[in-house]
Amino acid sequence: MTEEVKLHLGCGPVYLEGWTNIDVYNKGYAHLSTEREDLRDYNKTDLANYYKYTRGTRKGDFVVADMYMDLAEIPYQFENESVDKILIV
Repeated sequence: MTEEVKLHLGCGPVYLEGWTNIDVYNKGYAHLSTEREDLRDYNKTDLANYYKYTRGTRKGDFVVADMYMDLAEIPYQFENESVDKILIV
């Protein structure tokens, strides 16, 4: 059985485990999860606890994404019917 392809679009500072977290690149604000594992682990959460920090209590609102992408490019980056779930909050 293949693993579901789940896209978390516009992830911002919310890193969902088990999802491909995608946001736009913004220099000094956005980081790849493979380059900043400390921020990934700090921002890591699940759907039940989507906002695990209340506003103003986190270290910073840094984006940690698995990939950078402009949302307008999404349809061109994935094959038709290759994505099981899409989440935009």
